[in-house]
Amino acid sequence: MLIPELDIFVGNVFIIDWEIFKLWLDGHECPSAASILQQRGSLMAGATMDMLHGDVLDHYRSFSTLERLLEVPTLFVEQRVLQISPNDQTDIIEKYYDFDDAVMRELIGKKPSSKLRKELDDVCEKTGVLVRSCRRQFDNVRRIYKQVDEMTGNVLDNIRQQFLLPDPLARRYAAILFLDWVRFETHKRKLAHLTFNDFFVCADGLLRHWADEECELDKEFFQDLREIKAILEREKEAKTVTLRKLEGGRLSTDAAGDLTQNFRSLFRSLVNIATGLYRSRELKDLFIDLQEKIVEPCKCARWTQSDMESFIAAINFDVSEIETFRRQVTGAAGETDLPILWRRYLRAVGPCILQLFAS
Repeated sequence: MLIPELDIFVGNVFIIDWEIFKLWLDGHECPSAASILQQRGSLMAGATMDMLHGDVLDHYRSFSTLERLLEVPTLFVEQRVLQISPNDQTDIIEKYYDFDDAVMRELIGKKPSSKLRKELDDVCEKTGVLVRSCRRQFDNVRRIYKQVDEMTGNVLDNIRQQFLLPDPLARRYAAILFLDWVRFETHKRKLAHLTFNDFFVCADGLLRHWADEECELDKEFFQDLREIKAILEREKEAKTVTLRKLEGGRLSTDAAGDLTQNFRSLFRSLVNIATGLYRSRELKDLFIDLQEKIVEPCKCARWTQSDMESFIAAINFDVSEIETFRRQVTGAAGETDLPILWRRYLRAVGPCILQLFAS
């Protein structure tokens, strides 16, 4: 008697439907996701709504398995339970850790605590993002916050290596952590119109010019900045130099008239903000101070974006332009040129002002 041969192949290749994955990430429950797919024409001829619902439910179960693995991306890419291609692994991690700017706007500047997580219903209502998605985004921030906060070394590298995120997304998370660690004021009424991207641009600039690789602000620089107050002794000279550099129609008529009349106020505000940064409270209020003392007065005077760009460039004095800048100061880091302090200050604050002014 011949015994028939039977070959059996068992595989566990993980097939992901990216459209359903997106609905899951957006926080839709299974029935809601099936209904959306039906409206998009995903129900094939001969298929029933129950069949579509079953397919979505099957994917959702798989995504729930994925979610547990995604809490530690380095283990996710090493696991062999689910056979997923390297390209798909990369895409899954990036999409899972991506976030809605509107949601993150509500979370920045606050420690990602359990108390804040309980307030996510309010975030959901304000942003229109479903609460399950808000929780995923919050939990991702908290996970990265806890992991990186306990590590030494380059924060950006730690985020990239521990969570396998692409550089642009890792930079956004580094900015979030920085805003949270310093507790910058981001939620005052006068800042309510600003977007997450506005704060990201500002934070990224501060990190590049005022902080080290561990996102630690240079406190010695802030102490040295107190010496910048000496430039107020040359206020008239500073005004003359600035207006001369702006001759030839570089400012609109409105801005030119306003600057001639109100240079003292703007200039003193910029200097006073610089000299107060060594105080924790004034550092935290940096954005509100720039908004109230620089941006709003200029907007009220009908400055244009081009006007502001020209002004920021013009007050970036060099050593040959202001008599006070020909001296050196002895600060926490030894002798420091005043022009170097002033330029380093403006390299971070200038783009912040421009970003806030554009919003």
